[in-house]
Amino acid sequence: MHTNLLLSVQNLSVAFDTRHGRVAVLDKVNLNLHKGETLAIVGESGSGKSVTAYAALGILDPAGKITNGKVEFEGRNLLELSSQEMRKLRGRDFAMIFQNPRTALNPIRKVGRQIEDVLQAHNPGMGAKARKEAAIEQLASVKITDPTRRYNAYPYELSGGMCQRVMIAIALACKPRLLIADEPTTGLDVTTQVVIMDLVHELAQAHGMATLLITHDLGLAADYCSRIAVMHAGQVLEDAPVATLFKGARHPYTARLMAATLQPGITLEKLVSIPGQLPDLRQPQPSCRFSTRCERCLPQCKEPGLALMPYSNNTSHLIACRNPL
Repeated sequence: MHTNLLLSVQNLSVAFDTRHGRVAVLDKVNLNLHKGETLAIVGESGSGKSVTAYAALGILDPAGKITNGKVEFEGRNLLELSSQEMRKLRGRDFAMIFQNPRTALNPIRKVGRQIEDVLQAHNPGMGAKARKEAAIEQLASVKITDPTRRYNAYPYELSGGMCQRVMIAIALACKPRLLIADEPTTGLDVTTQVVIMDLVHELAQAHGMATLLITHDLGLAADYCSRIAVMHAGQVLEDAPVATLFKGARHPYTARLMAATLQPGITLEKLVSIPGQLPDLRQPQPSCRFSTRCERCLPQCKEPGLALMPYSNNTSHLIACRNPL
C-alpha cells in the first residue's frame, strides 16, 4: 500500500431495503485519497455521492446495508470496527460538514456548547474553562466576528453562512486528518459560497488536512480540488487530475456533464442537457448504468465485468468505459 494513502474505498457496494425490495445504490465504488490531497466527487443529484461518504463514516441510514467492499483509513478497515470504535474516530481523525447546517446543528443548544461537545468527547481531561476558550478560538478561526458573544448564540440567531462557519468550526475542533464537505455551499448566495469555500481550503492547507468535497458543481471542483471523481447512478465512471479531466474527458458522461456546465465564453443557449434520466435502481442494471443514456453505447457495454481502469496506460487517469471518447 502507498505510504501516503489516507483513505481507500475498494469495491464498495451499498443496498437499501425499501418497500419495493432491495435497491442496489452503490456498485463497486473505488476511490483513493492521499494525505493533504483535495478530491471532489461530482455528479447529478442521486448519483450516490453522499451515500459513499455516509457508508465510509459508518453513518448510513439503518435501511442501508454495505453488501461488499472495504473502506480503509491508513490501512485500517473501518467496516470491521464496532460502533464504539467508530465514534472514537469520528470527529478526531475524520469529520464531516453536512449539506444543511440548520438541520445539522441542535436548535436549542448554544453554538459554543456544541463545539465543546466535540472537544469533551475526544479530550475528556480538558477542563470546562479550557473547553470554552478553545470553542471561542474555533469560532475566531472560522472568521466569525465577536466570537465571545457568538459563543452564546443559538443557530436561529445566525445567518445561513454563519451557521455553516459554525459547522466548520465543529468539524475542525479536534484537527482531523480528513474533512468530508458534503455540498457545503448549498442554499448560500454566490458571494457567501466563495467565502465558505475559501475558508475550507485555507483551513485544510493550514492543518495539512485531506479534503473530500462532494458537489454537483464542476466549476467549484475545478477551483478548489486537485482531482475529480465522476459518479453516475452509484458508479465511479472517471477519476483524473483536474487539468487532465478538463483538457480531455474520456467518458461520455463526463463530457456530457461539462457540456451542461456554464463555463467562461459559453452562453446559456449553448448549454446541452444530458439526455434521459438516472436509471431506476429498483430494476436489474447493465454493467454500465450510463449505457441506457449513452449515444456511444455498444452491445458489449452492457456485459458484466466493467471496471475502473487506467486510460491509455495512464495510472492517474482512470475510466470505466468500453467505448471511450
